[in-house]
Amino acid sequence: MMSFSIHSTEEVRICGACGGTRAAARALEKYLRQFDRLDGIQRGSVRLRLAADDRVLRTRAKIDPRHPYAPLLTNDPEAGALLDRLDGASDIEMKLSYDIMQTCETLYGAAFWEQALRNGPVEGVSCRLMFRNVDDGPEYYCLGLSGDTVGLVPFDASEKDVARVKLWHTDALLVSMDIASPDAGIGVDALRPLAEAFAETYGTRIGYLAEDSFLISDGTDLPADRIPALLADLQRLIDHAAGRGLTRRVEAYLYADGAFALAHISEARDGKIRIEYCKM
Repeated sequence: MMSFSIHSTEEVRICGACGGTRAAARALEKYLRQFDRLDGIQRGSVRLRLAADDRVLRTRAKIDPRHPYAPLLTNDPEAGALLDRLDGASDIEMKLSYDIMQTCETLYGAAFWEQALRNGPVEGVSCRLMFRNVDDGPEYYCLGLSGDTVGLVPFDASEKDVARVKLWHTDALLVSMDIASPDAGIGVDALRPLAEAFAETYGTRIGYLAEDSFLISDGTDLPADRIPALLADLQRLIDHAAGRGLTRRVEAYLYADGAFALAHISEARDGKIRIEYCKM
């Protein structure tokens, strides 16, 4: 059975007791019971904060087929009771983050909430997601499905909008160089110090290093105050490649813990390294 990994941060807020909010509360209960039963989940980790009226639950679970699994919720009588109360609660807030390997038979993340809110925004319901799929694409986006934001959030935020983010993460900081033609070779002695210095500075591994090419594609953590230096170093690599007839590619998506924010680093058409931000 086909499986794939997803990484998602989700926040759902439900206020009021109309028909639409009750449907959303029932969808949320269904969603959390999926996690509790491990429907379609092969492995991963889950972290949850759930509040319903005056009750608050915080829990987390590690899902590993090599070890016995303790259910996320129903092993705790108070947690099970809180799930049962969701349909009647007037003020519900869920904050959920997870990294899972799942099969295609069960909907999680954006796929679940797009189906649950398929009829459009619901007054009293706010649903926000920051979604990462590193298997196909890669695919990174912030998505609002109800409330003030509905749809994909564009990369049109400013650096000031993400000033509260102090640490960024990336699944793959991609930097590559290769010869464009047989007579464009510059030799490993010229490339090796560039690749090794960059990898050491940013804590990444060199995936491939040959006579006239190298590839870095590795995850790393980047403090926000080091972003300007990273952009400058990437620009130097781009300029080096352009001056020697080498093909090159630079790209990275950055995401932040505890914030619905993304950044995208790439080379613009004019050969300049650029960074774009997305903030919800």
